[in-house]
Parts: sequence; C-alpha cells; structure tokens
Amino acid sequence: MRDAIFVVGMGRSGTSALTRVLSLCGAALPLAPIAANHGNPTGYWEPALSIAVNDRFLSERASSWYDATVPARYDAASAESRRFVADIAGVLAAGFESDGPLVVKDPRISMLLPYWADAASLIGFVTKIVHVFRRPESVAASLAVRDELSAAQSNALWLKYNLVAERDARGFPRVFVAYEDLMFDWRAVIASCIERLDLSLPLFDRRSDAVNAFLSPSLDHHAAVVADTADEHQALIARTYRLLNDAKHGAPDLAAFDAAVAAYTATEPVPIAPPLATR
Repeated sequence: MRDAIFVVGMGRSGTSALTRVLSLCGAALPLAPIAANHGNPTGYWEPALSIAVNDRFLSERASSWYDATVPARYDAASAESRRFVADIAGVLAAGFESDGPLVVKDPRISMLLPYWADAASLIGFVTKIVHVFRRPESVAASLAVRDELSAAQSNALWLKYNLVAERDARGFPRVFVAYEDLMFDWRAVIASCIERLDLSLPLFDRRSDAVNAFLSPSLDHHAAVVADTADEHQALIARTYRLLNDAKHGAPDLAAFDAAVAAYTATEPVPIAPPLATR
C-alpha cells in the first residue's frame, strides 16, 4: 500500500519547507501545485485542486482558511461528507507524481483531516502525519507582512490549527517537527520521520546538496521567542507551544491537549477581518 504523508499545522510554520525537503528525498509532489509568489518565493508545494475542493467545502459552510473557530466533529455518514470525501479521493488518486509516498500539504487540511484520511483509506493509501509547528510570534510576524493580520487574529488561528490538527490526527502514525529543528538539522528531522513513520524515501542519502541549497538561512524570517505571561490567552498559547515541543520526544499529552482545546473554545472568538492579500 502507498503512504500518504499529510503535512499539517498552522500556515507560515515551515510546512512548505518540510514538504519540499520530503519531496527532494523521494516523496511525490502534486502534478499541478499552486505557483510561488511574493508570500513564498520558493514555492508552496500545494495541489491547486486540493485548495479548490477545500475552499468550496468551507465556503458552503460560511467558513474559510481564516476562520478561527473550531470546526464541528466529522460526520462520516452525511451525504455532504461522502461527496467531499469522493472529491478528495479524486485529487489523491490522480493529482500526484506516480513514484514514492505522496506528500500532501494544504493548511486547510489541518481542519479537514478526517475527510482527507477517509479519502486516503478509500483508495488504499495509508495515512501518516507530520505535524509542523513554529513559534507563534514568528507566525504572527509573517502573517502581518503577508496578509496584514493582527497579532490577535494570527494567534487565534495558530491555536485553532495546531489544536485541531493534533486532535484529529490521533490514531494515525505521526511525528511532531519544530520548524527551527528542520532549519538547524534537517537530516535528523527527516531521519526521525523515516524511522517513526516507517517511510520509504529512497533519495534521502543522495540529495544532501539539493536540500542544503533549498534550505537557505534566508527562509528563516521573523524569528521570535515565546514568553510566559499572566494574560490568559497568551498563557494558553505558551502552554500549547510547550505541549507541541514535548510531543517531539514522545507521546503527546492528550489530556493536556484536550484541556487546551476546551480552554480555547471557551474564549470569546476573535473576529477575523478579511485579509488584504491572499494566495
């Protein structure tokens, strides 16, 4: 059976970089990725078809990539879910290179993962998860430049995407990767993915020069430090970041993550203004 590696997590967290590194090591990219632009000049490596399918599904529910609310639980039996899963299955079956495990990245999948995992199973693929995370202050700085989002908007999205992706990836083989670790020692990160997810990446030992050339230090924009704070919302962000870091080294603390989801959903939603720039 062929593996489908889903790269999940908040956008602007290094998901594009990790996807490209996996592809350079032998994973299969989408045949029609969206184009690079000023927001990511080295490429997003996302299938245009997945964005179209996901955006249509979200739009029908008055949602979008910028929606910071936690989505309702997946209802596999509904007619809408079955149609969506069938659409996704078509993307996975025909939209990727033919050799190697698929590497599937689109930030929207982080809030729609159960549908994508069901679609992968439907066509005989094995779902495996790489959860990439980055310091929330760095993500906020990046989104302020690209989309002119406020720090409050970015932080709400950071919490939503990381917490929902963690919750919905339970039960699948998965690994947690810090963006900073990828930039510091990509070989150790990919070796861990290969070992812990039992991946077949035949070019891992032969593509060091290509990966080193791609992972330029210029990719590491907007570095920042997470600080402890008495503010309840900021404390939740700092606590979630620590939970993600702890999960790199062993089983994630599911009870603590559940408590973080409950705390986030109990807070007053942050209104998300329409972005001035989108991709």
